[in-house]
Amino acid sequence: MLFRRILLAALLCGLLSGGLLGVMQLYTTLPLILAAERLENSAATAQPENQQQPLQSSLKRNLLSMAATTIIACAYAMILLSLMRLSGRTAICYSAWWGLSGYLVFFLMPALGLPPSLPGVQYASLEFNRLWWLASSVSTAAALCMLFFARHWFKLGGILLLLLPFALRLNNPLLIHYDSASSEVIAELEWLQPQFIFASAASLALFWMLLSLFSSLACSYYLDKFPVKGAADSSG
Repeated sequence: MLFRRILLAALLCGLLSGGLLGVMQLYTTLPLILAAERLENSAATAQPENQQQPLQSSLKRNLLSMAATTIIACAYAMILLSLMRLSGRTAICYSAWWGLSGYLVFFLMPALGLPPSLPGVQYASLEFNRLWWLASSVSTAAALCMLFFARHWFKLGGILLLLLPFALRLNNPLLIHYDSASSEVIAELEWLQPQFIFASAASLALFWMLLSLFSSLACSYYLDKFPVKGAADSSG
């Protein structure tokens, strides 16, 4: 059964790429998150930082974070493998394009209007931002489909779809506020926030490249060995 094979391949690709992303996050984004939490905690209790109770940087927290990352990676792998099979573009030479598309849809385009934020850094209009993130992701996916698969002038519609969420953002600019009123804490968060955005962008870029590569390998050496039943019957 094709669905069972895709599910098995997605689990394997998700475990590999999600596990690697989880390890990368331990050394890239997690230290920045812990630093922001320490700042937030010290400001809330008005105690010196070295007297604070250690935050949950234990093995349990790390394992839970890696498990959540791996589960999400498996879901992404399921979507990616299904689209590869439907389009027929499963060769390894297409893996970079699939990885770039996933990166654009699920991170880069939404992050241009709603960057990832550290604890203590809040964006105003939470409900609108959630809807905007979803609209940006969906419109980017639709735009890429039109740019890659539509003909002639219909490709212009893809470009308009890419710009549509940012036109909506003009009437609702992104407003940032901080949970702490301390100028020192705010200055530290302003210094950590760009590092967090860069670390998130870099680690997720590598993740999508790895996921697309593993998915292409799974298609080439596993899924493509079992043609769709209808196609096999018609060829016979």
